[in-house]
Amino acid sequence: MNKNNFKIYTLGCKVNQYDSYDLSCLMERDGFKLGEENVDVAVVNSCAVTKTAIYKSKRMLNKARRENPEAKLILMGCWPKVYKDELKKLKIDLVWEVGNLNKLADKIKGLKIIKFKKQQFFKIQKPKKIRSRYFLKIQDGCDQYCSYCIIPYARGKPKSRAQTDVLEEIKKAVRAGYREIVLSGIHLGRYGNDDKKRKINNTKELPELIKKAVEIKNIGRIRLSSIEVNEVSDELLEFSLNNKKICNHFHVPLQSGCNKILKKMNRPYTKEFYKNKINKIRRIDSRAAISTDVIVGFPGEDEDDFKETYNFIKSIKFSKIHVFPYSRHEKTAAYKMPAPVNREVIKNRSKRLKILGDNTEKEYGKLFSGQEVNVVVEKELPVSGKSTGKKIFGKTEHYLNIIFQKKDIIKYFEPKNKKDLIGKIVKI
Repeated sequence: MNKNNFKIYTLGCKVNQYDSYDLSCLMERDGFKLGEENVDVAVVNSCAVTKTAIYKSKRMLNKARRENPEAKLILMGCWPKVYKDELKKLKIDLVWEVGNLNKLADKIKGLKIIKFKKQQFFKIQKPKKIRSRYFLKIQDGCDQYCSYCIIPYARGKPKSRAQTDVLEEIKKAVRAGYREIVLSGIHLGRYGNDDKKRKINNTKELPELIKKAVEIKNIGRIRLSSIEVNEVSDELLEFSLNNKKICNHFHVPLQSGCNKILKKMNRPYTKEFYKNKINKIRRIDSRAAISTDVIVGFPGEDEDDFKETYNFIKSIKFSKIHVFPYSRHEKTAAYKMPAPVNREVIKNRSKRLKILGDNTEKEYGKLFSGQEVNVVVEKELPVSGKSTGKKIFGKTEHYLNIIFQKKDIIKYFEPKNKKDLIGKIVKI
């Protein structure tokens, strides 16, 4: 076993990814070194948004224990807070709920009988050049209490980072070479409104933050990770869609295209409100990317309700659709709702929506055929076979996956994912 080595296993959303990265910076500050196998400390950052996510978290715990049999095992993330009793049965050295990563780093340090050199503490850690897109958590927590969702119980009430801290971290990320900053949060539209009563379009703090961020020297581009439709203000739209440094991509969760189901879900809008907002986006930029999340098989969803959702989604013409089969959580209000949907029916409906999503995604990609686009490179892979050179993978501002080739590649290749687009270098 390598003394002072650690590894973090991460599941779930971009907020979890940021928390893992932040903890990694704190541990390296304290003298730990990032390792790959047989490490001294193994941390699993769990997800509990669905039963499948909990199952994957359990498997990840087993994997961490198997790969690092002598390590101290740490569990963090959403799972610990909502399933405390279940975790007591598992042999884990430290269980940590969401938040206060500085204190968690101190606790991990205290688990080991090892002398550490005293290190200077940096309030905001300088980003490492791990990837070209930097995920920056600016907000955590939620108090919407959608009837299907465990997140408010797992992550607590809304909490926003100070604007000065966020801007300073963006500057450091830009200096480290990141070309895209992804602003992330559990309830991003509530940024800066932690203690205020929620009203439609009440948020000014997020647009104000973005306006200052685009002025940072040498910044490439900024992307919003996900935002609720009732918090997409006119100010946010007008500024974002008319500024070249902000990606023309909005991920706006729908969850259902049926008002009856939206009400049961405790979603704060109707499908009419949702469509009006999307139309407003399209009036400003007809090619703006609009992606979404949809839950299939919510209790009480009959075939007519599903068809209503299906037809509504078809009318919107999303750039990408994430389909989630409904997952029961005993900690949520929806758990005891009547008329649960048969699992096979949910499976069939999910399949139909995924096919629709694949088709609309392909159609959206065609809007950019033959067009010059800006791409942030995410990875490079060697070309298989006798050809030389590399395949380069990246994302456009509209969140399209692009594969292109360096000039020394002589053999054309087909993308494995037929929704990916083939491009060629115009300029760098």
